[in-house]
Amino acid sequence: MLSPTTAAPTPASPSTSAAPASPTKTPWGGGGVSGIGSAWTFASAVPTAALRAARRRCTAPSFLPRACLLLAPALALLVLTGLLLQSAGVPPPDYPGYLHNQLLNNGDGKELAEGCVAFERHFVGPPAPPRNEAALGVGGEAGAPSFTPAVEAPTAATVTEVPQRVLFVHYNDRLETRRYLCAVESAARWNPEVDVVVVAVNASGFAHEAAAMLQAAGLGPGRVVDGGIAGLAAHFAAADKAEANRKKGGWLGRWLTGWFKGPPRGSVLFTELRWEEAFSGTPLEAWYTSGAYLNSSWVTQNLGNAFRMGLVYTLGGVYMDLDIVSMNSIPQARVGRMLTMQDPKSFNNAYLGFPPGDEFVWALMEEFVRGFNGYYWGHNGPKMVTRTFNALCKRPNGEAPAATCTSLTVAAPHVLHPASYEERKVLFEDWRAACDFMGSIVERSIGMHWWHKRLEDGVTLARESVLGRVMQRTCPATLATSGAAALELTDDVEFSTPAEVMGPIAKHKKS
Repeated sequence: MLSPTTAAPTPASPSTSAAPASPTKTPWGGGGVSGIGSAWTFASAVPTAALRAARRRCTAPSFLPRACLLLAPALALLVLTGLLLQSAGVPPPDYPGYLHNQLLNNGDGKELAEGCVAFERHFVGPPAPPRNEAALGVGGEAGAPSFTPAVEAPTAATVTEVPQRVLFVHYNDRLETRRYLCAVESAARWNPEVDVVVVAVNASGFAHEAAAMLQAAGLGPGRVVDGGIAGLAAHFAAADKAEANRKKGGWLGRWLTGWFKGPPRGSVLFTELRWEEAFSGTPLEAWYTSGAYLNSSWVTQNLGNAFRMGLVYTLGGVYMDLDIVSMNSIPQARVGRMLTMQDPKSFNNAYLGFPPGDEFVWALMEEFVRGFNGYYWGHNGPKMVTRTFNALCKRPNGEAPAATCTSLTVAAPHVLHPASYEERKVLFEDWRAACDFMGSIVERSIGMHWWHKRLEDGVTLARESVLGRVMQRTCPATLATSGAAALELTDDVEFSTPAEVMGPIAKHKKS
């Protein structure tokens, strides 16, 4: 096993286009179903929202200290009220009646089955308590399912810290489909204290397309960070320094640095994609500079497969494909370094959770270059991850796994691929007839990979199909600002799987 020998690129100083501080982000509010418990929602959102509003007002150039002091008693009372309501778990006053009358009726006067009820409550009810990650099939005994090699799952003492950021990559000049905004919105909702990053060929264009959704979801307009990966590295370094200062300074230091210094956590960030920046100093560099990547039927797709590894190796964090919608928060504090399986025999590269400079990611890049075949779909993505894992962690004749396999969490397929590639027909079924599946995904999945390559532009979904309902619930602000037509959801198609979704993937020369 080769260890990394080249340091990650040295970050350059970024220039940022700052946005106002983001309001409170909760998975159940801001663009969700309107008309339920507005007073309760206001009161329960007060603690963070009021503090952030006061921070914006009292740190403005024209702020009056006396005015801020006069507001302090009222603010304290509002905060206390919100905290009491939250701690008591008080539901919105009209929640039970609304849920029964509007959500639990399948359209013919019959109530929905239990799984569908659980799905609806997961998104429109009061905030759920913190989840037990073991139920999601990650960490502990569930981290090494019986169909995977005996890789020791991390414990509290051995878990490797992964930076708290979600990374997305978009490698087309224009937003390929507005369904991708669902990934950004849902990830930000379920991980409110985590930076969500979109590295895009046209970062300012993506940010413009996402602006209305972010505002409607209560996530702010986003922030464009100049300088690509190096700019992001410097941005995160500044945030880390501010956090360290807060911890060192006691309560007064935390108060002062929290109000006056450092970029906020939980931002949605955009930066330009520069291929060579992710490849520099890695095994991918010679592959790229030699032009070997051009020997492919899917040039851009394979560049994207390579870029995500260089990005994770340089910055660290959780990379996810833009065709993954989040159902639950990412339990990174428990699982640490993580790979996901797409079926009982193979992995997928749609999710990579690693710290910067990780040896397993280096090994992935080495295998990518060594086994590159641009004319075989999946060979440089899921099959590449499977080959690497089998070579390092699933050795024959009882040979011990490589050291890099230690404390590597292996997530079962249902964690991110509850509808496997072979079983993708379920996405087109009437969700009210698939209640077992609907209940399972909110109980056992972090997110759902919906296989965009098989649902490219032009493939219309029934609004009340499984995927249609999932999009309605996970990204309500995207639906509200883009419209059902832009997400290609309609009531005018039947619950059936389009032929193009199940056929072979067409080859495109040097796309």
